[in-house]
This record gives sequence, C-alpha cells and structure tokens, in this order.
Amino acid sequence: AVVSTQSTGDRDRDGFVRLEEYMQFMISRTTENVAGTDELTEAFRALTEGGDKPYITATELYSAMPSDQAKYCIDRMDKYPDVPGALDYTNFTKAIFQLNTSVNSG
Repeated sequence: AVVSTQSTGDRDRDGFVRLEEYMQFMISRTTENVAGTDELTEAFRALTEGGDKPYITATELYSAMPSDQAKYCIDRMDKYPDVPGALDYTNFTKAIFQLNTSVNSG
C-alpha cells in the first residue's frame, strides 16, 4: 500500500512524496467518486452556513474536514470578491478537476 501510494502520490517521480503531493493525492481520492465539478461545488456549498452561499469561510472548512485538508484548501482557494474572509470554492473545484485529469492521464 505504501509503494502504491508513493507511486501514485509522487507526481514528480523524485522518490519522495512531499506534503503538497500527498494532499493532492488525498483530495483526489476524496473526489474520485464525484461525477464532476458541479457535484463537488454543491458539496462545498452544502458546507456553508445556510447551505446556499457562493463562497466558504476558513471556519466552515475547519469544522467540516480534518485540519490538514482544510488548510490545503484554504491555502489554494482564491479570495471571494467583496466579502471579507470569504473563499472561492468554485474556481478551486475547477482547478482540482483539471489537476486530477492531468494526473490521471499522465
């Protein structure tokens, strides 16, 4: 299992799985059964207060997932315009699927 995880997670094939590679691997595993960006976007939307905001906060992410995964998302999500502390989960989900497509085809 470790060799399989290393060969899958070691995107640059340097023999080491860096934290960023590991987090990308874990998020791709989490999202592998998600049909598309719309489904993942809806999952993030459901995590927001009221379940209908077009953005998410760091607090909402930390309350919904393990702290290392929340931090990974927060560090990579763009700021949502005109709402202090808000993060854009829509562009993030598009980027995740583009990443997964390039990893799975390479």
